[in-house]
Amino acid sequence: MFAQNLPFKRTHDLSECAYLIQETHITLPINIETIALLTPYAVIGRYGGIEDEILSPDEAIEIMKVILDWATQFVK
Repeated sequence: MFAQNLPFKRTHDLSECAYLIQETHITLPINIETIALLTPYAVIGRYGGIEDEILSPDEAIEIMKVILDWATQFVK
């Protein structure tokens, strides 16, 4: 979002970020519902601890790899 000069507020809600990106007609590599599953991991990255695992760490890593590969094209 920063590389595209999109206005955004600080949030751990990854679906909110995804909706902002979609509003600019940028195509996301995966659907917003899948991105939303990563939100608990964004929170633990900041605050630690997670009570209910929605995804296994391996599943979260696979989704993040897709997103990272996609995002890399915007900052090259």
